[in-house]
Amino acid sequence: MLLKEQEDRKKRIVLKKSVQDYYDYFGITWEPMHENQVKLLKNAEKILFLQYINHRRKSLDIGCGSGKNSFLLSQRGVKTIGLDISTRTTLLAKGVNNKQICFTVGDVEYLPFKNQSFDFILCLGVLGHLPSRQSRIRAIKEINRIAKKGSLVFISFWNIFSPRTNFLPRTIIQRTVEMLRKKNFKDEKDSTLCEYFNLNKSTYVHLFSLFELTNIVLAGGLKIFKKLGIDLNGRVSDKFLKIMFSDELFIIATSED
Repeated sequence: MLLKEQEDRKKRIVLKKSVQDYYDYFGITWEPMHENQVKLLKNAEKILFLQYINHRRKSLDIGCGSGKNSFLLSQRGVKTIGLDISTRTTLLAKGVNNKQICFTVGDVEYLPFKNQSFDFILCLGVLGHLPSRQSRIRAIKEINRIAKKGSLVFISFWNIFSPRTNFLPRTIIQRTVEMLRKKNFKDEKDSTLCEYFNLNKSTYVHLFSLFELTNIVLAGGLKIFKKLGIDLNGRVSDKFLKIMFSDELFIIATSED
């Protein structure tokens, strides 16, 4: 049992390192490589979280990359910290910083902040790069720990049932068959080292079903305020079936601790 735990730990370290290496390598040019539809999706994300920014004082942008969302928050008068696992993209963000934002390298599973430090938290495109269900729940627990009571937390990642995630390995039909065989919709285990966006660099990607992502957020101690789906045309929906087959799952949660 101890040997298996050690092997699992080594695997998690390798997979997490693959994510860090990927964004160190591509982080600076990642957004310009997006297709136009993905840009529309990202704009929809921004519109969503900006709707709720009023009266918020301190925000944390987890997985900040080069800092685009951090700059938006700062422009709205919110004191902002950007955190990313990639040293290179964090250095880029610091290089264009307006001095009102603090950028730091860090791991969402071990956040270097005191309890109840933030009232507005973004965690966009992050959870699916964590190498196990336990890691994802640990990350949500960490977010809950640093969130003030009544704070808002925005969480998103790609949907396993999206008919248009054709840039990731295997088709939607293959993924659906695999999930049906496992008969476990709450803990979807299809994760892989893949060539993300068809680039010659591998990283770890885990796609979620709506049920699994919901379960992880709740297991981490957050309360779900709203579930949404966003498609690659930038359309946002709160209808159940549209969320189920959206391109990106988007959850707004609150902390009540």
